[in-house]
Amino acid sequence: AAPHRSARAGAARRAASLEWDVVVVGGGSAGAVVASRLSADPSLRVLLLEAGGELEPNWMTRVPLVSALLQHSRIDWAFDTVPQEHSSRGLKRNVSQWPRGKVLGGSSVLNYMAWVRGAREDYERWRDEFGAEGWGYEDVLPFFRRAERCYFGQGASSAERELSPLRGADGALAIRMEQPTLREASKRFLRACAADERIGAVDDYNGETMLGSGHTQCNIDEGGRRQDTARTYLRRELRRGRPNLHVVTRAHAARVVFGRESGTGEPVAKGVEFIADALGPEAPLMAPLAAGGEVVLSSGAVGTPLILQRSGVGPADLLKSTGIDVVVANDNVGANLQDHIFTPLAADTNALSLHAGMINPATISDYLSEGSGPLASDFIEVTAFLSTGARPDLHGAPDIQLHFVPARGDTVYCKAMGFGEEWCDAMWRAQMGGVDSYNMLPTLLHPLSTGHVNVSSADPLAPPRIDPNYLSDEHGTDVRTLREGLRIVTGLIASEHFRDINVGLTMPFNYPQAFREEVGLPLRPGDEPTWLLPNATDEAFWEAYIRQVALTVYHPTSTCAIGAANGSSCALPDMSVRGVRGVRVADASAMPAITSGNTNAPCIMLGERAAELVAAALRAR
Repeated sequence: AAPHRSARAGAARRAASLEWDVVVVGGGSAGAVVASRLSADPSLRVLLLEAGGELEPNWMTRVPLVSALLQHSRIDWAFDTVPQEHSSRGLKRNVSQWPRGKVLGGSSVLNYMAWVRGAREDYERWRDEFGAEGWGYEDVLPFFRRAERCYFGQGASSAERELSPLRGADGALAIRMEQPTLREASKRFLRACAADERIGAVDDYNGETMLGSGHTQCNIDEGGRRQDTARTYLRRELRRGRPNLHVVTRAHAARVVFGRESGTGEPVAKGVEFIADALGPEAPLMAPLAAGGEVVLSSGAVGTPLILQRSGVGPADLLKSTGIDVVVANDNVGANLQDHIFTPLAADTNALSLHAGMINPATISDYLSEGSGPLASDFIEVTAFLSTGARPDLHGAPDIQLHFVPARGDTVYCKAMGFGEEWCDAMWRAQMGGVDSYNMLPTLLHPLSTGHVNVSSADPLAPPRIDPNYLSDEHGTDVRTLREGLRIVTGLIASEHFRDINVGLTMPFNYPQAFREEVGLPLRPGDEPTWLLPNATDEAFWEAYIRQVALTVYHPTSTCAIGAANGSSCALPDMSVRGVRGVRVADASAMPAITSGNTNAPCIMLGERAAELVAAALRAR
């Protein structure tokens, strides 16, 4: 490893010895896009700092089915939240595990690859409710299209399918519009949803309308390989052809260094201080900005507010208590944290489901030769978006997403979700013993509960304090909305479409004894009526259930949100940080509010948009 280390030390020193037009901090879903687009102009010197390593050519990061194995690996920040007061009671230490990508490509390397833009209404709300002028649906549409290269596979319906003009056909990222093969349970899910008047079917949830059920569109190419931003926007041949783009990996950003504008005294970014692992924390380096240059923070909903706070931009009391000099006081830096949570409900089935045993010589051969078979499965094969009516303020955007996973629970799954031993044993014992199953996971798309991400000390390597404050909203709307989602799911499971493949409901019957007593479940495991949940109308039971098992879908957002120019948000509509010059945010932290669905596509759109805004500002210098 010595030459690698000396090469990295050399790369880090080079970053500190030149002046840069742009320093992008974080090479993840959005940051890789920003660096790629800006470095296309050979006159701009672009530096990308990434805390993780290069994305090594590793089958685990390519093969869609094994995504869960990447959690707790060396490319995962593996954050934990603080113990939760209102939720996560079935999780170890009441803590929610937050995997985040610590590698070039960021969380696009670890995620489950679902491509969901969000609802038209989400972006209209960004503009009209949050004052994010220029962020309506028509404004963001070209940036989604620029990223997409949508294709239909070899599925039966592909021949007559046409791509909506709202979609992109020649962008950087392959988007597989439908799964090549569906498990039997996934087919039943689509039939049950189509027949349910509250859900229905939709051809393309990223097209004209979002509501309905359909195949999960995902970042998987024609060869069945994951499409992350490192292997697309920052592929090696592109980097080799751009001497003006310098990428330094294993470089942990400590803070943005500010000077003062001579006339006005306004803080202006002078560069980024970073710690190179090859040189150690005792020898931090500074990557300097050229006059009028820009820092783009793309370190995610956790990393970006931490860097701002360490730079002196954040809540004054917090900064003072941790010994950080205040440059600009703003209570919104690190606040407004939102995240999607879902509540699993599982049924045992006689239909074949995905499981670890499917990784065998025959399926590996199919995968390598055709890019098909179970290894190319997205895991979340099908999905649905619906409005329960609980949130009229969303103007028709969905408030529940159903993730459908035709897979057995196993130790990997349990570990990835962070359930305690007795819960793992209770929920998935039969499946671990080889019983097939499927999971329906109603997901809360627009939580009213918000939390925060804050520094725990001035040390740039200290772990953050993350408190999503799940299910804490004052009127209990979040729990009620999830309860409505569970009601719909139990209806689907009990419908004629699943009846002949259902063997029994695993959850919530087999739950640990203490929980059964707490909620008064009268039945012993095995005595339950097969198709109807006991106490189906018992709200206390369902609330306890939700507060036990609801957990993150890995979509934190809005900790440095864009808002009205005349307000107090962390960032302005042009993505620049309020109160300082030369710093922008371009990642999930910038979202004024969380979107309706998986957040990777909006992050990439934000990266595309940021690149255009920064390029225009640099041209105008």
